[in-house]
Amino acid sequence: MALICYWSSLKDLNNKIRGLSKDNPFFIWRIYNIIVYLLITLKHITMDALEKKWTAEANKQLQGKTIKRVRYLTKEEMDESMWYKRGVVIEFTDKTLAYPVMDDEGNDSGVIYGQTSKGKQFVLPSLT
Repeated sequence: MALICYWSSLKDLNNKIRGLSKDNPFFIWRIYNIIVYLLITLKHITMDALEKKWTAEANKQLQGKTIKRVRYLTKEEMDESMWYKRGVVIEFTDKTLAYPVMDDEGNDSGVIYGQTSKGKQFVLPSLT
């Protein structure tokens, strides 16, 4: 998919470059627009690749696992993590643990937001 987007972007770029001349007063502006267009296109391709990579990783780590128990972090676990809040811990039968964090750096516990099969929303908060 990303390769098709890239190829169509190159064809679009070729059409944009045709007819450009250094004598044209809008030459610099057109070049600037082409560069911005390329950067946006490359970012899109990069984001598609990142999403594909992390979706595969999420499936590898979680798909097919069975939840053994759901609990909150203990005070000791919270202190070991140097956090100020205790969040939900999902324990799987293979001893894998999963728990939400507030950001990508794991600076503190996070909440779980969800929706039931009947469409009812729920939140499992962090506790202090």
